[in-house]
Amino acid sequence: MALITVRPSKLDRWVAKAVTKHTNAGTERAAQVVTWGADEHVLCLLAAGWWLYRSASSNRGDERATGEVASSSQDAQRQMQGQPTGAQQAQGAEPSAKMTDQNQPAAAPQGAEPSTKKMPDQGC
Repeated sequence: MALITVRPSKLDRWVAKAVTKHTNAGTERAAQVVTWGADEHVLCLLAAGWWLYRSASSNRGDERATGEVASSSQDAQRQMQGQPTGAQQAQGAEPSAKMTDQNQPAAAPQGAEPSTKKMPDQGC
């Protein structure tokens, strides 16, 4: 026997009557499915199954990186710099012409001598 008994309030009884009036077998079945879907055991089981399925399919080679989308932050940085991603390098891609032009030092105008002045922040 419980030490403390809490009786339903008038509001509790009113809500229960209102729900009873608007509930049928279909509504109860839908609520049951939603309740099972929200159960953490079911969600963990589904997540573990999905993980196993994806890891098994990636081991078979079903997933192939196309190189079109960055798959890591390093690939994203390479794409911004015009360099091939890891997947593109594996496929034998070379850096784009845009990138090779950026790596070339700017040509000095003809007749100009290189500057030997030090910048103020280069005190060493």
